[in-house]
Amino acid sequence: MRTSHQLSSSDLSLPADTYIYHVIRITGSNLFASISSNDALRVIDESLQLLPSSAFDRVHDGVTCLENFEASAGCLVTAGRDAVVKAWDPRTGAQSLQLPNRTNAPYLALASVENKLAVGSELSNSKASIALWSICLNELARRGADKCTDGLVNLFDTTITDEDEALLQITNHGSSIHHARFLSSTEFYALSHDETLSIYSLDTIKGGNNDVPPTKFGDLRARLDCDYVVNISNLGDGNAVLGAGSHSKQHLDLVPLRHTSEWSLDLQHGIRLPTAHGEEIVRSMCFGTTEQTLLTGGEDGQVKAWQLPSDDVVADVAMSEESKDSKKRKKQDDLGSEKRRFKPY
Repeated sequence: MRTSHQLSSSDLSLPADTYIYHVIRITGSNLFASISSNDALRVIDESLQLLPSSAFDRVHDGVTCLENFEASAGCLVTAGRDAVVKAWDPRTGAQSLQLPNRTNAPYLALASVENKLAVGSELSNSKASIALWSICLNELARRGADKCTDGLVNLFDTTITDEDEALLQITNHGSSIHHARFLSSTEFYALSHDETLSIYSLDTIKGGNNDVPPTKFGDLRARLDCDYVVNISNLGDGNAVLGAGSHSKQHLDLVPLRHTSEWSLDLQHGIRLPTAHGEEIVRSMCFGTTEQTLLTGGEDGQVKAWQLPSDDVVADVAMSEESKDSKKRKKQDDLGSEKRRFKPY
C-alpha cells in the first residue's frame, strides 16, 4: 500500500480536549470549515490558517452537523442537539438564517440539496422525525434517504407532503445505520455502526420488488484491517473513496470503491496515512483544492493536511472531486429540459 505524508497540523486555537467532529470544503472556494465538540465553527484555508472573521463560537447548544448551504453559495448550514438549524456566511462573519424547532428532539443528521434542507432527529417518545424545509418556491422533484438505528434505510419523495405516499422504498440493512447516501441516480450505500457495508439499487416502480441483488461487503474491519470506517466520499462517475481507520495501529487507509460491471474495493491502489491521529479516532476527511491533498479531523482536536502520492490513480480521484461542482451546475441546467422520474440529487 502506498503512503502519504503529513503537510501540517492545527488545533484551530480550540481548547484542550476538544474533538473535531466534521471538516468540509466550502463549495466554490479554497476554504474549509469545521465543527467541534466545544460548539465552535471555524473556517480555514488549505494551509490550516484561521480566518479570524469567520470564527464562530457557541453556534449551538451541542452542535452535531455541518454542510454546505446549497441555497446560498458560499454559506454553511449547521444543526444541533438544541433542535435548531442555522445558516452562516463566512464572508461576513454573520449568521444568515435560523429555522425553528419542528421536532422537539435533538437533530443528528442534516442534508442540503439545492433549495431544500432536511434534518433527522434523535429518537424521542418512541419516534424519530424528519423535518424538511423549502427555502424558496422553486421546487424540483427530489428524493431523500434517511438513516435509522432500526437498520432501515427509507427513501422519500420530498415533493409529496403525505408521509405514507412520500415513502418510496424501505431497505433493511440489518443493523444500526451510521451513514447512508446515494452513489448514483440508481444506487445508494448503507454503512452500519458495526462497519458492515452494502450497496443497494432503487426500485424502479413504487411498491415493486427489486430484482437487483445488493452488493454486500460484510464487516469491513477484518477485510480492511481496520477498527472503524470514517465515511465514504462519493466522487461521481463510479468512483468513491472509503476511509478505514485504526486507532490501535494508528493509521488511516483510503480505499477506492469503484464501479465497472459491479462495485468493488480496489485494495491494490489504497493509500495509507501513517500515524493518522495517533490513538484517537479520525472523525472526518475531505479532499483538498489540489489534486493530491486531503484534510482530516480527529478526536485529538487536530485538523491535519496530507500530501497524497502523485500518480494518475490519485489524480483522477481528486480531480473528480474538484469537478463535482461544475458537473452539478450542468445537471441543474439540464433539469429544465429533461424529464426524470427518479433523481436523488
